[in-house]
Amino acid sequence: MANIIYEHVLDAFTLTTAVVFIISGLFLVFIDSNAMVRKNLKREAVLVKVAGILYIIGSLILFIYLHLL
Repeated sequence: MANIIYEHVLDAFTLTTAVVFIISGLFLVFIDSNAMVRKNLKREAVLVKVAGILYIIGSLILFIYLHLL
């Protein structure tokens, strides 16, 4: 069962998928969080920045784990 799930995730998570997640994370960190700061939503800006960093790190770790190890 776990092997079947692993194979499906391996097939679905390609380099293109990783790049899309990384670009989404960069957008959250640099553009969306700054827009929230300008609207005086400082707590939301921090949360968005953390989510963006998690997108970037998570997609890199998952890609390395699935395709390079």
